[in-house]
Amino acid sequence: MPNLIKKIVLLCFVFAGSQLFAQNYTATWGDDTKMRKSTVDMDLIHADNSGVYFLEGEMRVKSYFVIGATLKTAYKLVKFDKNFTKLYEKDYGKDLKDVSFNSMQPLKNTLYVFASHYDKRENYFHLYGSAIDGSTGELTGQLKELGSWYLESDRDDVDFIVKPTPDSTRWMVITSVKAHDNATNLLDVTVFDDKLNKKLGCNIKIKDDPATYSLEDIVPTVDGKFLILAKKFEMVPTKRKKQIPVFKKYLLAKYNTKGVKEADFDFDTQGTFTIGGKIISLPNGQILLAGFYSNASDKKLLNGIYINKIDVASGKMVQSSMKEISKDMISNIPDEPLEDDDDDDKAKNKKSKKDDDEDDPVFNNSYKIRSVDYSPATNDIWITAESYQFKHTYYTTFDYDPVTHMSRSRSVSTYTFTNSDLMVISTSTDGQIHNVFNIPKKQVEQIRTSSSGPGMGISFSYDYGGMFASGGSYPYYSSVVTAMNNNKLIVFFNDKTDNANVKDYTSIKQVKAINNSFKNTALYAVSLDLANGAITRKQVITNDDKVICMPRFAFVAGNNVYLPASHIKALARTDMRMGKIAIQ
Repeated sequence: MPNLIKKIVLLCFVFAGSQLFAQNYTATWGDDTKMRKSTVDMDLIHADNSGVYFLEGEMRVKSYFVIGATLKTAYKLVKFDKNFTKLYEKDYGKDLKDVSFNSMQPLKNTLYVFASHYDKRENYFHLYGSAIDGSTGELTGQLKELGSWYLESDRDDVDFIVKPTPDSTRWMVITSVKAHDNATNLLDVTVFDDKLNKKLGCNIKIKDDPATYSLEDIVPTVDGKFLILAKKFEMVPTKRKKQIPVFKKYLLAKYNTKGVKEADFDFDTQGTFTIGGKIISLPNGQILLAGFYSNASDKKLLNGIYINKIDVASGKMVQSSMKEISKDMISNIPDEPLEDDDDDDKAKNKKSKKDDDEDDPVFNNSYKIRSVDYSPATNDIWITAESYQFKHTYYTTFDYDPVTHMSRSRSVSTYTFTNSDLMVISTSTDGQIHNVFNIPKKQVEQIRTSSSGPGMGISFSYDYGGMFASGGSYPYYSSVVTAMNNNKLIVFFNDKTDNANVKDYTSIKQVKAINNSFKNTALYAVSLDLANGAITRKQVITNDDKVICMPRFAFVAGNNVYLPASHIKALARTDMRMGKIAIQ
């Protein structure tokens, strides 16, 4: 009997301890606010002690012509206080009337706006920036020119991106100028301080054919140089005798400030073929290159994970860690993709089932690294990757109007975003892979747009690859956001309530897919214990007909996850709430 009492007491302590360190989540929301029905872009860009900053872009008519009109996206900044009550709306139509809005981003708790302008007369492309007063939304001064680039022809292509350096202390401006005849590909990299003063830069002439070369990332090194990651393609003929670019390999090189290449890194080992890569800058200035590899040259299947450690000073790969993954690592793998029995769009998706069977194996080559989190408690890096696929279908119909005796065309595009299973990888800061965890889910979200001619229609950006990608606000409700709390990695995403007990691949047969309708779902928090690998899952809030959580737009600050919730309506003003999830 005494031994039995001891066991009961011990179990009570274990249970109490597990409850003590279990994660709890409290959702707080503000009142409903209205977005314009012409809203085409949005972003939660920052949150600080004074409130939350939300950017909204709406389609407006820029100019009229006899047969139609041109459109532009006009942006306004909306600030909410701590209780998510609207403080102000700042429209940038007048401030940016002569330039094109590019982005609004935070650095050191200060907001900045960036814009560009192409001077057709002088053939110069200009880039500007300015800090913003967070209390009013006003620009702190005149737009400051950050750079200008001469174009040989108005058919030359200019791509650029402004982003913080990995340590979030300075700005990086990366500009690529490609000649229309593919004769030259000039890359300009400049680093600015928080006052937008130039501190570092270089000009690089890329010798590769621009048609078969795509920039993926550029990071400055601790010794004042740059690492450039790019994709190399080869042109492959199709059945229709048309050549298309097919990904061949990753290129990683180190350049000095004079634009001279100092080192090349080859991270394809014998018998493996790289299918994904991301540069990870560590707090101590060291560099890791993480990604996925395939054992076959066609790269259709993902067979493993690699982590390479780079010695920036010597320009060498000093360590490579690889971990193979296979079906043996998991159990209860279904032979076919699962269908959602109660989905309204089931009939519409039957046609694409065959394609899914072929293109969506257990570990396909579509995994994209979504986030990299550092755990000070374990000194480990946690990489979260998501299986992601994008498809675009397009058709045009013509109708004859007997009154006007003219034909009118109607073009319809369907953009399908499939965000599926998650893969979480733990690795030490020296590049050693520890564990791999899998969290099953499937979210399918479709956006349909149409335009009639002659007249005006809304175009849709669907560039989701490369460093200069401009994917915009879509998809609205799919994908994830991650947060680190109490030695746990927490992943937030929308899912069906039928999947409430799904934690890992041991219960994959229970998974039901979301097929375009998110209104009968819930926001879940999946917590991964970094010490023992235990996975717990909790429902945070139920989505309804009015508002649906948008975790992809979330901003994480400490123990708080700020995020908007809305139900986008095509023909009416959209309801939106701003809120936060407090992790306890």
